[in-house]
Amino acid sequence: MTAPVDRIQQLHVFLIARGWKLSPHQSRDDDGCPADAEPAWDFYGSFHGVAMHEVDEVTPARLHCSIDRYDPPGLDIDTAGNFDGCDLHTVREHYVGPVNGEFDLERATVLLAVLESEARALDARTLVLCRFFGPCGESNARLLGTHSAD
Repeated sequence: MTAPVDRIQQLHVFLIARGWKLSPHQSRDDDGCPADAEPAWDFYGSFHGVAMHEVDEVTPARLHCSIDRYDPPGLDIDTAGNFDGCDLHTVREHYVGPVNGEFDLERATVLLAVLESEARALDARTLVLCRFFGPCGESNARLLGTHSAD
């Protein structure tokens, strides 16, 4: 189910005030608010705010928030890290369910305070090195479309 426009705008204002931005491929209206029915935001403070070139399935993922498809909708929040990474670096999903049909911004505030701090402290270089030379790299065969010679 799609969240009503006023709830999406309320969430947008909440996240923007915390330093988040709409994800790069999201449509925006004339005021810069989400124009998509299912918008998503990224926390650009992840990795000390370092800018990186995006390479699908290789570049570490920023802290990410999106609206789920439940009725009424809640929030899916994915930690910063490597997709299919090792136990230390893997992206993990957190769900913040609605309260009385509204986004639970009180619970989201508490969770985001922890996740934003963790995302800020992550070192992108460490995650990239782990992806190619460490435990996160165990999934590289899948990423590169190759198979190990067992």
